[in-house]
Amino acid sequence: MQKLFIGLATGLLLLGNIEVAGAGIVAGDFHAKTTYITTGFFGSEHSDIWQNLNAAIIDGPELTQDDNIQTDSWFMQHAQADLDLNSISNTLTLIPVTVGGIHVFEAWIENIQFDNDAEITGVSAVQTGMIPVAPTLSYSSDSIYIKYQSSSYFNFDPAQSDIFQLETSDSAPVPLPGALLLLGAGVGCLFPLRRKE
Repeated sequence: MQKLFIGLATGLLLLGNIEVAGAGIVAGDFHAKTTYITTGFFGSEHSDIWQNLNAAIIDGPELTQDDNIQTDSWFMQHAQADLDLNSISNTLTLIPVTVGGIHVFEAWIENIQFDNDAEITGVSAVQTGMIPVAPTLSYSSDSIYIKYQSSSYFNFDPAQSDIFQLETSDSAPVPLPGALLLLGAGVGCLFPLRRKE
């Protein structure tokens, strides 16, 4: 019995020294762009652009069709996807709203702000299928960039959403509460009382 209490007290003391990362994204500049490329003698690019600068992370999409800043009237169907960042899991979800027919879709977040001293260390695809083209991913310490491109035009699949994991390096870890130390000490003190009975 004594070994059990000593083991429990030791374990709680060790837990008090473990640090847990807690980097949450609180704001950023959200962008999306769709491009259709015409060929031939009068070949040109036609683009729609969405932008929401210094957007606070909310419960729901940070970039929507209401954030359109450029519409090319050449398009017959405008492809558009909402960008929804979850600051708890640090995942970005691309949600198709209109399907369109495009050659390039780009989504990116710049000037990412954290609730502590952290930075982006990577981005990876968790789920894809919204677009029948593999995405190209890149990042910097405060930005991520996602690009889909094809020589033939493609549509969004309205039944699919693509999800990306933002990996972070937390330079300011949050220690577990010191209450664990007090609990360990309290349990340790109970043992001598029990032995005297």
